[in-house]
Amino acid sequence: MFSNVKLTVGNQLVENINHVGHVSSMMYDVLYPRSKGKCDGLQFMWFPDTDDSTDENKNFGFGIRRQYLVDSPHTNGTFKLRLPLHMLFGFMENFTVLKGYPVKIELVRGPDYPSLYRAVDGEHHADEGKFIFKDIMLNVPVVEPLTALEVDYLSDMQDPEPYLFSFRERHGMFAPIPQNIVDFHQPITSSFLTEKPQK
Repeated sequence: MFSNVKLTVGNQLVENINHVGHVSSMMYDVLYPRSKGKCDGLQFMWFPDTDDSTDENKNFGFGIRRQYLVDSPHTNGTFKLRLPLHMLFGFMENFTVLKGYPVKIELVRGPDYPSLYRAVDGEHHADEGKFIFKDIMLNVPVVEPLTALEVDYLSDMQDPEPYLFSFRERHGMFAPIPQNIVDFHQPITSSFLTEKPQK
């Protein structure tokens, strides 16, 4: 549903990801077992394909997702889903606590056709569809530290020494692989943010 996502912390662009659907699908396959789709994975539309077709008799995953979106809701065509930000941004993969930093998340809407299945013939013929976003809610947990940790945190904020915050930055790009190459390595860069604690 999105062609690009950006995460900015303070005035620093932390991550800028293209091909969001491909990146998030790869992250699902790496981080989650296949059984995840049978419990809460459908909340964010994750149930692995078993075939590369849209034939529900062959592609069990496609059938499950279609049933969840089209057949199950009482309001056909209207549904809710969760979008865990750690599936998009590597910065949020681990539990991150920030205080005093403005955080900006930008989601650039992509075309509708990659996300929609449309039957063009047969008894279930359907016209070209379109996504309409009516509600977006951001869930930000509030952390209340213990008194001892809060004292340590306040003393750290008075320390003028900078600290290094590093993580693996995710990218979304297509790289052409030459023919007859079976061992292909794509370099992954790291972003480093050196910041002084702020109040």
